[in-house]
Amino acid sequence: MKAMLIFNPVAGAREVERELEQVIDYWEGRGWQVNFRETWGAGDATTFAREAVTAGCQAVFVAGGDGTLGEVAGGLAVLDLYEKQGFTEKAAQVGKWLQAGVKELQEKYELIGDVRALGTMVGIELVESRETKEPATAKRNRLIELTFKKGLLILGAGKSSVRLAPVHTMTEDEVKIGVKILDQALAEITG
Repeated sequence: MKAMLIFNPVAGAREVERELEQVIDYWEGRGWQVNFRETWGAGDATTFAREAVTAGCQAVFVAGGDGTLGEVAGGLAVLDLYEKQGFTEKAAQVGKWLQAGVKELQEKYELIGDVRALGTMVGIELVESRETKEPATAKRNRLIELTFKKGLLILGAGKSSVRLAPVHTMTEDEVKIGVKILDQALAEITG
Protein backbone atom coordinates (compact mmCIF):
# COMPACT_ATOMS: atom_id res chain seq x y z
CA MET A 1 0.00 0.00 0.00
CA LYS A 2 1.08 3.57 -0.62
CA ALA A 3 0.76 6.59 1.64
CA MET A 4 1.98 10.16 1.59
CA LEU A 5 2.90 12.12 4.70
CA ILE A 6 2.87 15.89 4.28
CA PHE A 7 4.70 17.66 7.09
CA ASN A 8 4.53 21.39 7.81
CA PRO A 9 7.31 22.13 10.31
CA VAL A 10 6.69 24.75 12.95
CA ALA A 11 9.28 26.68 14.92
CA GLY A 12 11.24 24.29 17.13
CA ALA A 13 9.67 21.22 15.55
CA ARG A 14 12.85 19.48 14.37
CA GLU A 15 12.46 16.97 17.23
CA VAL A 16 8.97 16.22 15.94
CA GLU A 17 10.39 15.78 12.46
CA ARG A 18 12.82 13.14 13.78
CA GLU A 19 9.88 11.34 15.39
CA LEU A 20 8.02 11.54 12.09
CA GLU A 21 10.97 9.85 10.38
CA GLN A 22 10.67 7.05 12.94
CA VAL A 23 6.98 6.70 12.05
CA ILE A 24 7.91 6.47 8.36
CA ASP A 25 10.59 3.86 9.09
CA TYR A 26 8.10 1.83 11.12
CA TRP A 27 5.48 1.76 8.35
CA GLU A 28 7.98 1.14 5.59
CA GLY A 29 9.12 -1.84 7.64
CA ARG A 30 5.54 -3.13 7.47
CA GLY A 31 5.51 -3.01 3.68
CA TRP A 32 4.09 0.45 3.06
CA GLN A 33 5.58 2.71 0.42
CA VAL A 34 5.62 6.06 2.23
CA ASN A 35 6.36 9.31 0.40
CA PHE A 36 7.43 12.21 2.60
CA ARG A 37 6.92 15.84 1.59
CA GLU A 38 7.81 18.92 3.61
CA THR A 39 5.72 22.00 2.97
CA TRP A 40 5.80 25.58 4.15
CA GLY A 41 2.35 26.61 3.02
CA ALA A 42 -1.18 25.48 2.20
CA GLY A 43 -0.53 25.73 -1.53
CA ASP A 44 2.27 23.16 -1.28
CA ALA A 45 0.07 20.82 0.75
CA THR A 46 -2.66 20.98 -1.90
CA THR A 47 -0.13 20.24 -4.66
CA PHE A 48 1.26 17.29 -2.69
CA ALA A 49 -2.23 15.94 -1.98
CA ARG A 50 -3.01 16.00 -5.72
CA GLU A 51 0.31 14.26 -6.35
CA ALA A 52 -0.65 11.56 -3.84
CA VAL A 53 -3.97 10.90 -5.59
CA THR A 54 -2.27 10.74 -8.99
CA ALA A 55 0.34 8.34 -7.60
CA GLY A 56 -2.39 6.00 -6.34
CA CYS A 57 -1.79 6.52 -2.63
CA GLN A 58 -4.39 4.86 -0.43
CA ALA A 59 -3.78 7.37 2.36
CA VAL A 60 -2.61 10.95 2.77
CA PHE A 61 -1.71 12.33 6.18
CA VAL A 62 -0.85 15.93 6.99
CA ALA A 63 1.13 16.72 10.14
CA GLY A 64 1.48 20.30 11.26
CA GLY A 65 4.03 19.91 13.99
CA ASP A 66 3.78 18.95 17.65
CA GLY A 67 0.61 17.15 18.63
CA THR A 68 -0.34 15.64 15.28
CA LEU A 69 2.11 12.77 14.98
CA GLY A 70 -0.15 10.57 17.06
CA GLU A 71 -2.92 11.22 14.56
CA VAL A 72 -0.64 10.24 11.67
CA ALA A 73 0.47 7.06 13.43
CA GLY A 74 -3.12 6.32 14.46
CA GLY A 75 -4.41 6.77 10.91
CA LEU A 76 -1.80 4.40 9.56
CA ALA A 77 -2.62 1.92 12.31
CA VAL A 78 -6.28 1.97 11.28
CA LEU A 79 -5.31 1.29 7.66
CA ASP A 80 -3.07 -1.55 8.84
CA LEU A 81 -5.98 -3.01 10.82
CA TYR A 82 -8.24 -2.72 7.75
CA GLU A 83 -5.68 -4.68 5.78
CA LYS A 84 -5.08 -7.37 8.43
CA GLN A 85 -8.78 -7.89 9.24
CA GLY A 86 -9.85 -7.85 5.58
CA PHE A 87 -12.18 -4.88 6.13
CA THR A 88 -11.63 -3.54 2.62
CA GLU A 89 -12.82 -6.80 1.08
CA LYS A 90 -15.63 -6.99 3.63
CA ALA A 91 -16.76 -3.46 2.72
CA ALA A 92 -16.80 -4.41 -0.95
CA GLN A 93 -19.04 -7.38 -0.16
CA VAL A 94 -21.39 -5.26 1.99
CA GLY A 95 -21.62 -2.81 -0.93
CA LYS A 96 -22.56 -5.61 -3.34
CA TRP A 97 -25.29 -6.91 -1.01
CA LEU A 98 -26.71 -3.43 -0.46
CA GLN A 99 -26.59 -2.44 -4.13
CA ALA A 100 -28.34 -5.68 -5.14
CA GLY A 101 -31.09 -5.11 -2.57
CA VAL A 102 -31.66 -1.52 -3.65
CA LYS A 103 -31.73 -2.53 -7.34
CA GLU A 104 -34.52 -5.03 -6.49
CA LEU A 105 -36.44 -2.20 -4.81
CA GLN A 106 -35.91 -0.03 -7.89
CA GLU A 107 -37.55 -2.72 -10.03
CA LYS A 108 -40.46 -2.94 -7.57
CA TYR A 109 -41.15 0.78 -7.03
CA GLU A 110 -41.64 3.39 -9.76
CA LEU A 111 -40.88 5.98 -7.06
CA ILE A 112 -37.20 5.05 -7.29
CA GLY A 113 -35.58 6.81 -10.22
CA ASP A 114 -31.82 6.63 -10.40
CA VAL A 115 -29.64 4.53 -8.10
CA ARG A 116 -25.95 5.41 -7.80
CA ALA A 117 -23.39 3.57 -5.73
CA LEU A 118 -19.75 3.59 -4.76
CA GLY A 119 -18.81 0.79 -2.41
CA THR A 120 -21.10 0.86 0.60
CA MET A 121 -22.47 4.34 -0.13
CA VAL A 122 -25.68 4.16 -2.16
CA GLY A 123 -27.74 7.10 -3.41
CA ILE A 124 -31.42 6.62 -4.24
CA GLU A 125 -33.27 9.30 -6.19
CA LEU A 126 -37.02 9.50 -5.62
CA VAL A 127 -39.15 10.78 -8.50
CA GLU A 128 -42.85 11.37 -9.09
CA SER A 129 -42.41 9.90 -12.57
CA ARG A 130 -39.46 8.11 -14.14
CA GLU A 131 -40.32 9.79 -17.44
CA THR A 132 -40.45 13.39 -16.22
CA LYS A 133 -37.97 12.79 -13.38
CA GLU A 134 -39.88 15.31 -11.28
CA PRO A 135 -38.30 15.31 -7.79
CA ALA A 136 -40.43 13.62 -5.11
CA THR A 137 -39.21 15.77 -2.24
CA ALA A 138 -42.21 15.26 0.08
CA LYS A 139 -42.06 11.49 -0.41
CA ARG A 140 -38.32 11.52 0.23
CA ASN A 141 -38.89 13.35 3.50
CA ARG A 142 -41.60 10.84 4.44
CA LEU A 143 -39.23 7.95 3.62
CA ILE A 144 -36.60 9.38 5.96
CA GLU A 145 -39.21 9.71 8.72
CA LEU A 146 -40.68 6.22 8.27
CA THR A 147 -37.35 4.41 8.10
CA PHE A 148 -36.17 6.24 11.21
CA LYS A 149 -39.28 5.12 13.11
CA LYS A 150 -38.58 1.55 11.99
CA GLY A 151 -34.94 1.71 13.14
CA LEU A 152 -33.04 2.65 9.97
CA LEU A 153 -31.25 5.97 9.68
CA ILE A 154 -30.92 7.28 6.13
CA LEU A 155 -29.69 10.69 5.06
CA GLY A 156 -31.38 13.17 2.75
CA ALA A 157 -29.27 14.37 -0.17
CA GLY A 158 -30.11 16.97 -2.79
CA LYS A 159 -33.75 17.73 -3.63
CA SER A 160 -35.20 14.24 -3.57
CA SER A 161 -32.50 11.67 -2.92
CA VAL A 162 -31.46 9.64 0.08
CA ARG A 163 -28.05 8.29 0.90
CA LEU A 164 -27.33 4.98 2.56
CA ALA A 165 -23.94 4.78 4.25
CA PRO A 166 -23.74 1.62 6.36
CA VAL A 167 -20.78 0.46 8.39
CA HIS A 168 -18.33 -1.74 6.52
CA THR A 169 -18.62 -4.64 8.95
CA MET A 170 -22.33 -5.43 8.49
CA THR A 171 -23.45 -8.98 7.97
CA GLU A 172 -25.57 -10.05 5.02
CA ASP A 173 -28.53 -10.52 7.38
CA GLU A 174 -28.14 -6.95 8.69
CA VAL A 175 -28.11 -5.61 5.13
CA LYS A 176 -31.27 -7.61 4.38
CA ILE A 177 -32.97 -6.11 7.46
CA GLY A 178 -32.12 -2.60 6.25
CA VAL A 179 -33.42 -3.32 2.76
CA LYS A 180 -36.60 -4.83 4.26
CA ILE A 181 -37.18 -1.65 6.29
CA LEU A 182 -36.74 0.42 3.12
CA ASP A 183 -39.19 -1.90 1.33
CA GLN A 184 -41.80 -1.54 4.09
CA ALA A 185 -41.48 2.25 4.14
CA LEU A 186 -41.67 2.51 0.33
CA ALA A 187 -44.78 0.28 0.37
CA GLU A 188 -46.43 2.63 2.89
CA ILE A 189 -45.62 5.68 0.78
CA THR A 190 -46.72 4.22 -2.55
CA GLY A 191 -49.58 2.03 -1.31
